[in-house]
Amino acid sequence: MTVADNYIRDSATNGVYFKGGATDAVVQRNVIERVGEGGILVGFDISPEFFDLTENPGYFEAIRGIVRNSLIRDSGRAGISLYASRDAIIANNTLLRTANIGQAATYIGVTLQDFDPIPGRPGSVNPRIVNNLVKTTAAADIGIRWANELGGLSGLSGSPGTNF
Repeated sequence: MTVADNYIRDSATNGVYFKGGATDAVVQRNVIERVGEGGILVGFDISPEFFDLTENPGYFEAIRGIVRNSLIRDSGRAGISLYASRDAIIANNTLLRTANIGQAATYIGVTLQDFDPIPGRPGSVNPRIVNNLVKTTAAADIGIRWANELGGLSGLSGSPGTNF
C-alpha cells in the first residue's frame, strides 16, 4: 500500500493507518490536519482472526512500514504512532500542535487484540525514528505506553531508535 501526495483534513478520527500485518506500506508527502484522533498510525489493533500466521506468526500489526516527508498538524492524539510494528521507519516528518487531547507527539502504543488469550501482542521492535521536526504543546515529544492489562504490556521492545 502506498499513500502519497494527499491532503487529508477535518476527520473525526484518524488520518491514515494500516494494520493487521500490513507489510511494506509507505505513507509519504501527505498533509494531514485537524483530525480528531491520530495523524498517521503504523499498526493499530485488529482482531486475531485477521492475521496470516504463516507470514506473520508474531502478530505484528505492521511490518517494515515507512512514514516520511509528511506534515501532520492539529491532531487530537499522536501525530505519528506505532502499534506492534516491526522495522518501521519514521523519517523527515513535521509534527505541529499534535496530541492536543492525549498521548505524545510521537507515540508507541500497545495492542490488546480483543483480549484473546493466544496472540503475543508484541511491542514495537526495531523502529527508526529520525530527522523529524516536532513543535507541540503535548506533554512529551515521544511517549511509550505500558499497560497493566493481560499481565503487563509494553509498547516497545528494545530501543526506540530515535535520533534528531
